[in-house]
Amino acid sequence: MEDVVTEQEDSKVNPYIVAIAVLLPSFLALAASSGTNVSQPHIAGFYGATQYETNTVITCYIISGGLMLPVTGYLVRLMGKKLLFMYSIIVFTLGCFLCIISPNLISLILARLIQDFTFMSGNPSGGISARAKGCCNGLVWCCCYVFTACGTVYGWLFD
Repeated sequence: MEDVVTEQEDSKVNPYIVAIAVLLPSFLALAASSGTNVSQPHIAGFYGATQYETNTVITCYIISGGLMLPVTGYLVRLMGKKLLFMYSIIVFTLGCFLCIISPNLISLILARLIQDFTFMSGNPSGGISARAKGCCNGLVWCCCYVFTACGTVYGWLFD
C-alpha cells in the first residue's frame, strides 16, 4: 500500500489547479440552483404559472442530480474524468443558454434537467496524492456553502 501512495505523490498535478478547475463550474451550478430557489415567485409570474407548477423546476433539478450519481461512475470508466468534466462544462453552459431563451415553463424544466445531468459529473481529482486530494475536496465542500449563499444574493439582486 505504501507503493501506491508513493506513486501518487510523484504526480505532477498541482492540487490547487484541480481545486480551481472544480470550484469555478461548481460556483456556476450552485449559484444557478440557489438563484432559482429565490426567484421562484418571479418565474411563476413570468410564465403565468402557479407556485406549485414552478416548484417542478426545482424538484426536477434535484431528482435528476440523484439519478446521475450512479451513471457518473459508468461515464468516468467509459471516457475518463477529465474528458467527462470538460464535456459537462460545455453541456452545462448550453443548458444555461437554453434556460435564458426558454419560451415556456416546460422548456425551462427541460433546460434545467440538461444543466443538472451535467453538473453531477464527478470530481476530476483522480491523479493527485491522497493528502492533497483531501485538501482539494475539503476546499470544494467549504466553498459550496459560500457559493450557495452567493446564489441566493444573486437571485435577490436580479429579481
